[in-house]
Amino acid sequence: MHILIDARRHEVARPITGPAFGATEVLIRYMAEALASLGHRVDVLSAEPQEHFVSDVYWWPGQMGPRKCDLLILSDQAQSLKRFDYEKAILWLTFSQPPLDGHELGINRYVCLSDWHAEGFKALNPGVDTARVKILPPALDMDNYNKAGTSKEPHRLIWCNSPDRGLAHLMTMWPLLVEMVPDVSLSVTYNFDRYFESVQWAHDAVAVQAWEMKHWLEHTPNVVKHGPLDRDALVREQRLASVYAYPCDPPEAGSMAHCVSALECMAASCICILPPIESYPTVFPDACFIDRVTDYHTWAQTIVAALTRRGDFKRTLQRGRALAEHHGLSQYRQRWKDILEGLA
Repeated sequence: MHILIDARRHEVARPITGPAFGATEVLIRYMAEALASLGHRVDVLSAEPQEHFVSDVYWWPGQMGPRKCDLLILSDQAQSLKRFDYEKAILWLTFSQPPLDGHELGINRYVCLSDWHAEGFKALNPGVDTARVKILPPALDMDNYNKAGTSKEPHRLIWCNSPDRGLAHLMTMWPLLVEMVPDVSLSVTYNFDRYFESVQWAHDAVAVQAWEMKHWLEHTPNVVKHGPLDRDALVREQRLASVYAYPCDPPEAGSMAHCVSALECMAASCICILPPIESYPTVFPDACFIDRVTDYHTWAQTIVAALTRRGDFKRTLQRGRALAEHHGLSQYRQRWKDILEGLA
């Protein structure tokens, strides 16, 4: 079968040596490679600067590549359906409420990241045939997290999400953390400079906050701001860290409703402290600590407890690791195989 994935909505990382920009882009790579491993020809339309052929997948710049296929997979948007000649179509969703704009009849399956995503999607799109809505959890390459030789640094935090999703909150509570744990450290693995360049001259509070974060990152002891990291370097930072704290409460769920970075950190045996976003109790049941109190002092105290009393979180760590293992690549390939067989 010839499968065409339209991922132009996302800035997909270069699949050869370039760093991955975000979890959604990594998931697109896993999806393409999983489908290719099942024996299908896979082409991906993306934001690539040039054509590549890697891991049996053709990666095309957005304006190049084929427009005819047996199976079309659209990432998060249905509006481009009319631009393709296809037999069947799948809408792969990282958002819970994409605008379908009347394209329901042209889509054979809607693939959601979790039951929570699927229920939200069905509630907001009542015209959709619910039998066509399927669950496909994210994938993790667990081989990355099973390597020997990396030990935890006990008072080390990691931030591997977009800076606009709560890094400023962590910056504000940092003096409280230092007061309680003087040698606390932080590794910011998301490419902050790339984010900063995109917002630095905006005429709003986002730009002001970005300048404040930049100064803090570059002048605060024990805080390391990394540039673009490849996958191996990111995994190494996740495995070194002891705690993943994510004090973020987004105005709308969007793609953050699953937070693949948290799942990766569970695989790396980090204690994960998450905010009370609606999906997290169902997406990460018993696999993390959800801090339901919104003030900085309580958040700081919870982080310090995780940094200094790791044994108290033993069951949470075990459940997080087990949840991560459920998302391995072999299971992911089988889930895709089942979805494709259901289309036959």
